[in-house]
Amino acid sequence: MGTLRTKPTIILLLLIALTAIIAEDTLLVWPLACKPQLTSTFGEFRVGHFHAGVDFRTPEGEGMPIFALRDGSIVRVRETPWGYGKVVYYEMDDGITAVFAHLSEFSDTIASLMKSEKFRNKSNTAELWFKPGQIKFRRGDTLAFSGSTGAGSAHLSISKPAREWTTRSTPWISAISPQTPCRHRFKKYG
Repeated sequence: MGTLRTKPTIILLLLIALTAIIAEDTLLVWPLACKPQLTSTFGEFRVGHFHAGVDFRTPEGEGMPIFALRDGSIVRVRETPWGYGKVVYYEMDDGITAVFAHLSEFSDTIASLMKSEKFRNKSNTAELWFKPGQIKFRRGDTLAFSGSTGAGSAHLSISKPAREWTTRSTPWISAISPQTPCRHRFKKYG
């Protein structure tokens, strides 16, 4: 009778451990070393378009490390003085791409490649494309640093490529619980 109880217990414990290991691999790492502070939501109206991502406050301003959400690789980087400014397109191993925009700096590897590309083109703008797996990062590695390039004050903007809007879920948008809007009370004088 003791053997009958022991085997199911061991199997159950192994299944629980396996589930925990699998869940750990699929969890997203929060991309900033601070509590989430949402400043702009997906779909807000902007002049001539709707906001295609979510923006987060970076309490320390520029230069906060931006972490890889999951294992994956950088597939595109771009630097322009307008729009997204310095931007990284990061494809996770599950195929979902996260776009990190308005960065102040890239990781050392990318910064070196971009510097060479700008020098080669004799330009202050550059764009590089990479094959998936060519420049790998592990979950939690530093991809870049928060900034204000392109537009706005220092923050982190996370989006996804337009080609994926109808075909893929957006884990960082759906993972964010709705925030209660700020309500200000004004005192009436007079």
